[in-house]
Amino acid sequence: MTGRVEHKIAIVTGAGSVGPGWGNGKASAVLYAREGAKVFAADLVLEAAEETRSIIDQEGGACTAYQADVSDADAVCGLVDACLNTYGRIDILHNNVGIPEVGGPEEISEANWDRLFDINVKSMYLTGRARLPHNVFCADIKHNLEKEIIENIAHDKNWTGGHPRMF
Repeated sequence: MTGRVEHKIAIVTGAGSVGPGWGNGKASAVLYAREGAKVFAADLVLEAAEETRSIIDQEGGACTAYQADVSDADAVCGLVDACLNTYGRIDILHNNVGIPEVGGPEEISEANWDRLFDINVKSMYLTGRARLPHNVFCADIKHNLEKEIIENIAHDKNWTGGHPRMF
């Protein structure tokens, strides 16, 4: 590997896999570690994040597994605080949480619609908001922001089967 993110600290949300094999979050976390980053692997299911941590550890990388519901503001603040307490800063925020909801307005309940947006959209806002005050700490904001990366991963499968007038 090229060491493109060597000495960087990366939070990866959705860092586990919901089933056997490799999902985008697990693959991203492992790739960050292979490229030299220390990874803070967060997932709703701690065992899934632990599996990712184990792979990274076996390859000689540095990773901490953490359980968090990224649709909950207090949990996200706890996630950011735990990463800062572990590694001292956050250089990369990789939001990879998402769930599908198949159907159109006739099939999807309002509660499921709210859950979809809480997990797929609100979580990006919450992680970005919780991290921001900790990374804008020097007078040279342009210099500081050039060093930071925020990635929000979306999956088009989250929107399939919808009513054509809705999307």
